[in-house]
Parts: sequence; C-alpha cells; structure tokens
Amino acid sequence: GGLHAAIGASARLRGVDAMKFKGAAVLGDACEVVTVATGDSSFEQSIVRDGTVLVSARTSTRAVVADVDYAYALEHAVRFDDIDRDGALSLDAALRGFERTRTKTLGGAKELAALLDHNVTVVVARVDELRYRPVPVELGAKVAFKAQTRVRASRFIVFDQGALLDNAV
Repeated sequence: GGLHAAIGASARLRGVDAMKFKGAAVLGDACEVVTVATGDSSFEQSIVRDGTVLVSARTSTRAVVADVDYAYALEHAVRFDDIDRDGALSLDAALRGFERTRTKTLGGAKELAALLDHNVTVVVARVDELRYRPVPVELGAKVAFKAQTRVRASRFIVFDQGALLDNAV
C-alpha cells in the first residue's frame, strides 16, 4: 500500500527489483515514505523513521513475469478484500498468499512455533524481482499460490513464488 501510494495515482507499482528489510516499525510510529525517480519507470524508495531507514527498495512500473516450475501449492478462493479498486487481485492479497504458502512450505504454524522454541526465527530479509501484473478476478475465483525452494549457505531458504489464475502467472 505505502509504496504504491508514494508513486502516485497515475503509475501503478508493477515490480520490485530488490527490497531489504533493516528494521521494524510498530503501531503508532510516524514514518516517512521517500521516493526518488531513477529512470523512465524506476524509483528508489525507502521507509524512514526518525532518520533511520527501515525498508529500502528499487521499484518499477514495468512488469515482467517469468514461468517457474513450482513444488508447493496453496489454493485460495478470492474474497472481496482481495480485489483492488480496478477489479484485479491486489498486490496485498498476493503478498498475503505468498506468506501463507511460505508458512505451509516450512511445515505450518506448529512447525514455526517449534522453531521459535529452539531460538530459530524465520523472517523475510529481502525481496528480489517481485513482479505484479494486475489481472481481473471474480469473487470466489481460485488463485493458486505456489512456491519453489532452494537452500543457500545452509542457513537461508530462497523461495521462488507465484500467484496463478487459470494456470497463468
């Protein structure tokens, strides 16, 4: 929501080339969204609290969507709050679906709780090459949220994720 609003009503956020999470805000914090145009359709954006950058991203209004061979899937029936003002599946709904799919892939809420009991915290530290293409959806339509994983450096799990409607990313 904040990144889209920062770009303005005339340009819809379509892609994130790199996003880094450096800190968290809590309810009631006053944060500033800083946007700097870096090219035809690209922006450097950050969310700042008291002079400290919490999140930084390179965003774009261009969308490029690639096919991935997914291993894990979670189906979701589109609800009213999943649809944006243009009748498309919202970026927020897609991100929520990705979060639910990551949780399922890691074994579910109980497994995540067990990891916490062993002082292992699972966080999203970085987002690369996020692409959003608005596609009209109907209430009740089935969206498949899918994930492919690989382990990097034995401590990091990399997720390649997609939201598919009628088998199209």
